Amino acid sequence: MVDCPRSSSRLTGVDTYSDRAMVPGVKSFSGIEVDEALAAEATPCRGVLIQAHPDNASRIWVGMGSAVKGRGICLNAGDPPVAMPVADLALVHALAELVGDKLLFQARG
Repeated sequence: MVDCPRSSSRLTGVDTYSDRAMVPGVKSFSGIEVDEALAAEATPCRGVLIQAHPDNASRIWVGMGSAVKGRGICLNAGDPPVAMPVADLALVHALAELVGDKLLFQARG
């Protein structure tokens, strides 16, 4: 397995959109490499910060419209948050390489 680059930053408390409300969430994965949307229905937003949970044992893959292992944004535990410009949280998809891993996210309201 090839690791993604690592860092020590945490999403908790990060607000790069200081003038807007941030809506936090945690996406838990119940299947291995199953493409899942962050929101089940249309959820308007002005961007989202994403970060792999620090206790994860594998990588999280994130994409727009779908998530595919080996393509898109690759996140390891400990990676810094990634800002994604998106107008609908339901368009952001992710998959985990192991059951039980989590993706932290904060949507800008």
